[in-house]
Amino acid sequence: MLYVDIGFLPEDTLVLIDTPEQVFAEYMATPTAKATVRTLHHMFAARLVAENGLIKLVREVSECGRRGPRPSYPTASRTCPVRRRVIFLLPSGYQS
Repeated sequence: MLYVDIGFLPEDTLVLIDTPEQVFAEYMATPTAKATVRTLHHMFAARLVAENGLIKLVREVSECGRRGPRPSYPTASRTCPVRRRVIFLLPSGYQS
């Protein structure tokens, strides 16, 4: 298990499209990493398309990728940012 408390809250969900045929929303999870006990902020987006009352298409993307060099790289110790307790993977001030 990577995260001890992953979940999605209604107040962290922003619905951008809501029609009878489709819905598109962005939502954030703020889980705690089990290994490091650090809080991460992951942004997800999903689109659902329906036709005749049945789901025709579901697409989901996430901003969960690690930014910056991996520790196994020779220069990682010089280029990695200072370890923080809370990690945001989105730019500061991000708005949909």
